Amino acid sequence: MTRRRSPKISSGRDSSLATPVEAPAAKVDVDAQAGSKAAEMKTRVAGAAGTAADRITAKAADLRQQLPGKTSGLTKAVAAGRAKARQITPASAQQAAARGARTVRERPGEYAAAAIVLLLIGWWLGRMGLR
Repeated sequence: MTRRRSPKISSGRDSSLATPVEAPAAKVDVDAQAGSKAAEMKTRVAGAAGTAADRITAKAADLRQQLPGKTSGLTKAVAAGRAKARQITPASAQQAAARGARTVRERPGEYAAAAIVLLLIGWWLGRMGLR
């Protein structure tokens, strides 16, 4: 007489987590892997940010070196324009402009208030359609 074997019944546990001690150990391992991935991503981001900062710093240094040459040309052009304007403008107009500028420098608050009043009048006339 031959005996028949009964089928093996599973206990409902995963075979990799056979003992109760292995379950928390596996969870700790998953947490450690997640922490490792997070640290790796943090390092990548920091490296990319550092590279971008280095590029920006290098570009700023290049622009700083180019800027003085460009501003000196602009300064020369402004000086030439002033000289040309002085040649064209009569002396009496130059003197009147200098007096006006000096007066504005002496009383900046009063002239600023007058400018604001004029702007408000212009705005009001524009709203009324009288301009």
